[in-house]
Amino acid sequence: MAAEKTAEEKQTKGRRRRDSEVENDASGKGRATPGRRKRTDKQEGNALTRPFLSMRDYFEGVQSELEKVSWPTREEALRLARIVLLVTVASSLILGTLSVLAGQYLDLGLQNEIIFVISFALIIAGAFWMMRRGWL
Repeated sequence: MAAEKTAEEKQTKGRRRRDSEVENDASGKGRATPGRRKRTDKQEGNALTRPFLSMRDYFEGVQSELEKVSWPTREEALRLARIVLLVTVASSLILGTLSVLAGQYLDLGLQNEIIFVISFALIIAGAFWMMRRGWL
């Protein structure tokens, strides 16, 4: 009997089970499992104290999470602050320069329309070249 059961298990091991097999299975698979959290429909306190209890629970949760935080050392915080300031200054200089150049290009293009025509022709030619090379 045990050998037959083992052979049957081997046959069904590598394939998905059909719905009829799931329904006939006595192990309970195929049924909904209960949630992991405790569900309490009972609310503590009255209508006046319930909001304060939920705020207390919130702040207790915040405190427990803050205890889990790995805070940086003073040296790490200063190093990271320097990096942030350096990247901020560099990106603002680059974006400011691009903004000034774009404004000058727009002013020049509005005064002389051929600049826009030549620019768009170069953009279209560049896009065609990139498509031919397989980059787009």
